[in-house]
Amino acid sequence: MQDKFRRLIGIKAKPKPAAPPPPSPAESAAPATAAESKLVHSVSEKRPGRQGTAPLAPESEGKTISTRQQAEEYLQRLQVKLNRLANDFAEGVINREQFQKLYEHYQRERRSIENLLAV
Repeated sequence: MQDKFRRLIGIKAKPKPAAPPPPSPAESAAPATAAESKLVHSVSEKRPGRQGTAPLAPESEGKTISTRQQAEEYLQRLQVKLNRLANDFAEGVINREQFQKLYEHYQRERRSIENLLAV
């Protein structure tokens, strides 16, 4: 149950010490295509003046944040995403199907976090 919660709020497990192998010369010599050189991850990145949501702030050694507080902060960020989604749909940036899929996804996340907070 905690693993699911940690995945939802973005807490990562302790990093593994093994580093990925360096790329071979054949891979590094191949030129990147236009699609590979600049990936767009969200609608908000395409629009000037809009920023994505902020990632979780790393915990400092002197400051510990409770799991409950992290969940509440995640719910706040989720509300920001829902508001942005509604605005994008209203402006015609995304279509109805995209809106419905994302809205359902965000609502499932919200219910999961609220259920964990109720325990």
